[in-house]
Amino acid sequence: MKWSRPPGDSVRYYLVYRASLPNALTFTRIDSTNSNSKVDTPPASSVPPVYLYYVEAKMKGGSTLRSNTVTVMFYVVPRIDVVRITSEPVKTGRAGTPYTYQVRAVSSDSTAKLKFASLSKPSGMVIDTLGLIKWTPERKGIYGVLVTVFSSKGGKANQQFYVTVTGPSGAIAGIVTDTTGKPIARVTVRLYGQNTADHFEYNAPTDSLGKYSIAKIDLGTYLARAVPMKGDYLEQWYDGATTTASAKPIVVKDSVVVTVNFKLKSKVVIPIFSVSGTVTDTSKKPLKNAAVAFTVSSFGFNSSRSSDDDWSKDSDHRDLFDLGQAWAMMLGGPTGMSVPRSLGMGMGSDDLSDFRLDGNSTYVLKAKTDSLGRYSLKLPQGSYIAQAEASGFYKMFYNNRSDLLSADIIKLTANTENINFSLRPFLPVAYGKITGSVVDSVSRGGVVSRIIGYRFLVNGKDTLITPRAYVTDTDSVGAYSLANLPPGDYIVLALPLGHYVPSFYFVSGPTREWRKATKVNVNGTTVTGITIYVVPMLRSATGYSSIRGSVQSATMPGSLGKLSTTVGIEGSLVYAVENASGQVAGYGVTNTDGSFTVSELAPGTYTVTVDKLDYSTASTTATPTYDPVTGAAIPSTVAPLIIDAAVTPVETDPVMPAEFVLEQNYPNPFNPSTQILFALPQAGKVSLIIYNLLGQKIMTLVDGTLAAGTHAVKWNGRDARDLQLPSGVYFYSLKTSNFTATKRMILMK
Repeated sequence: MKWSRPPGDSVRYYLVYRASLPNALTFTRIDSTNSNSKVDTPPASSVPPVYLYYVEAKMKGGSTLRSNTVTVMFYVVPRIDVVRITSEPVKTGRAGTPYTYQVRAVSSDSTAKLKFASLSKPSGMVIDTLGLIKWTPERKGIYGVLVTVFSSKGGKANQQFYVTVTGPSGAIAGIVTDTTGKPIARVTVRLYGQNTADHFEYNAPTDSLGKYSIAKIDLGTYLARAVPMKGDYLEQWYDGATTTASAKPIVVKDSVVVTVNFKLKSKVVIPIFSVSGTVTDTSKKPLKNAAVAFTVSSFGFNSSRSSDDDWSKDSDHRDLFDLGQAWAMMLGGPTGMSVPRSLGMGMGSDDLSDFRLDGNSTYVLKAKTDSLGRYSLKLPQGSYIAQAEASGFYKMFYNNRSDLLSADIIKLTANTENINFSLRPFLPVAYGKITGSVVDSVSRGGVVSRIIGYRFLVNGKDTLITPRAYVTDTDSVGAYSLANLPPGDYIVLALPLGHYVPSFYFVSGPTREWRKATKVNVNGTTVTGITIYVVPMLRSATGYSSIRGSVQSATMPGSLGKLSTTVGIEGSLVYAVENASGQVAGYGVTNTDGSFTVSELAPGTYTVTVDKLDYSTASTTATPTYDPVTGAAIPSTVAPLIIDAAVTPVETDPVMPAEFVLEQNYPNPFNPSTQILFALPQAGKVSLIIYNLLGQKIMTLVDGTLAAGTHAVKWNGRDARDLQLPSGVYFYSLKTSNFTATKRMILMK
C-alpha cells in the first residue's frame, strides 16, 4: 500500500490500521512507520480474507490526520495453465488395417510438461505418453474415443471423437441431369443402407457438370435419393421413383464403382393454380399494402408434416438447409464478417440464399393487397402455409393462427378463393423486444433457425387479447430479434433448420422441454443476449424407415373438466431418441388431426417423446425396421400418445428461490460470451464482478438492488473499457449483504 504524504514536512510518523471482514468495525494497529508505504501479507488460508485499511499521520504539532479507508480482497489463485489440443482426429478406419493418430497439444505455460491418456477407447487401442494412438480394428462399427491431455502445471484438455470403421468397400458415381440431359449442379445424392447392423451416412453434392462420386462405401444394399438444392426441380429416388417403396435398390460390391444416374423433373411440369383472398382488420376494414406470403409447408417447418403413408413423398428440406448453413459459415461464420440475408458473393437468387418464411426464394411466393385489401397469386400444386402482415398489426398465419407449429396447411389442388386474414391491431401498451442468437452447442457456430416466442398466460387467460405466439427468423449467422412484444413473461423456442434438434432458451444449455425453459420478462424493454443452444441430430442412425403415430388429449388448456372424447393435438414436437446412444435421431410435427411421422430412421429401438406447450409429456417405445428379404421399410406404428393439459396454471410471477445460489457459467469454456445464473431468495443490494488471476477487477456486471428471483447476466469477455480480453482463467464473484460466492471460468479463443 502507498499513501500521499501531507504537504510540508510536519509528519512525525504513520500508524497503519487493519480490520478483517466480517468484523469491519474492529480495527487493529499493525504497524508504525516513517515510510509512506506498507507491505502486508495475508495469512495462508483456504478462505481468503477481505481486509480494510486506513492510515493515521501523527503530526509534529500534536494533531492527527486520518486517510480514507480502502478494501482489499484476496484470492487463492491456482497456478493452472490452459491446455489446448491442436490436432484434428482421424475419424475413419478400415477393419484389419492399422489406425494411427498423433495427438498434439499446447500449454499457455511454456515450461509445462504434457502427458497424454485415453479414459475411454475401444478394445485394443493404445496411446503412449507422447500422444500417439495405435489400433488395429477387428470389425466394422462406430467407436467412441476420449483423449485427455494432462499438464504438469495442473491444466488439462479433452478431445472426444468417433472413428467410423468400414470393411471392404466399393463406390457409387454418376451424373444428375434434367429430362433434356442438361447437368444440374448442387444436388445432394444420399444413400440409405439396408444393412441393419451398421448405419453409416453417405452423401455427396454434384459439381457444375452434374457429376458426383461417393467412395469407401460399406458393402451392402442401398437406396439412393437425389435432393436438389434449388427449388426448380423435384427430388427423386433411384431409378425415377417418388417413394421408397418403388425405389430401385443398389448393390455395392468390393472394389467396384456402380454407376447411378438421375434424371430430375422440372417443377415447370407441375400444375399452376390461382389463390386469392382478402386481408382486413378485426372490424372487417380492408388493409391496403398488407404483405401476404405463401411458403411451401415442408420448407417452413423443417419437417414434412405429411399425412401421407410414405414420408418420402414430401421433402423436409433439411439437406438444403445443411448446405446453406455451410455456405453461411464459409462466407462469414459466427465470428467472421456479417453475411447479409441474401448471402450474395456471386450466388445470385438461388435457394441457398434466403431461408426466411417470407424471404426471396422459389419456396416462397408473395403479394401485396390493393386498396380493397385483396390479393391474388399463382402457385404450383402443393402444400403451403400462409401468413399476412401489415404496419400496426400483428402478423398472423391463415385461419387466425399465431404459432408457426400450429399453422394450417393449405393443400392446393385447384384454384382456391377466400384464403382470408383478419389481423389484430397493436394495443396501446409498452412494447418490448427480445434479441439473441442460436448457437450449435458443439461447434459454437451460428445456426439459421425459426424463432417462436410464447407469452405465458395468467391463470390460463389472456387479459391483453393479443397473439400467444410471435414468430421471426434468424439471419444467416443465427442472430434474431423478436419485436413488438406486449408485456409479459416469454419462453423462446428455436426451430433450427437442417439436421438439428429444436431447443428452448435455458440458461444452463439446450432443452427440448417447455417446462424447463427459462422465462424472459418483457415490459417495454429490450432484453438482449438470449442465446439458445441447439444440438445436432444423431447422423449415425440415418435410414429410410420411420415411426408413425398420433398425439391426443381429452383435456384442453383453460377448459373445465374432460372432453367427451380425445382429440388430436396439432403443433406438437415428437422426438425419436435412439436408445443405444440417448441422442435424438429425428423429430416430426403433428398435423391438424394430431398425426405425425418421424422419418429417415435406421432400424433400431427408439423412445418416442412428445413436447407441447401447456401440456404434460408422454413417451413410448418404437422399433422401425426393414424387410430382410426385399429391403422395404417397415415403419413402426405406435399407440396414440396421450397428453393432458397442464394441471398447474402458468403464472407470470416466477417461483421464488429458497436460498442464494450462484450457478456455474454456461458455456464453459466459452467464446465469445457466456451467461451467469444466480438466484436471490430476497431483494437486496447485489454485486457481480469479474476478476483476473491476479485478483484485479476486470468488469462489474451488476452493482445495485435486485428483486428476489432468478437472474441471468451475460458477459462478452470484455473489460470495463470494452477491450477484448485474452484467453485464460477468470473468476466471477457474487456478493450480497449475507452471501458471498466465487466461481472459476475459462475464456478460450
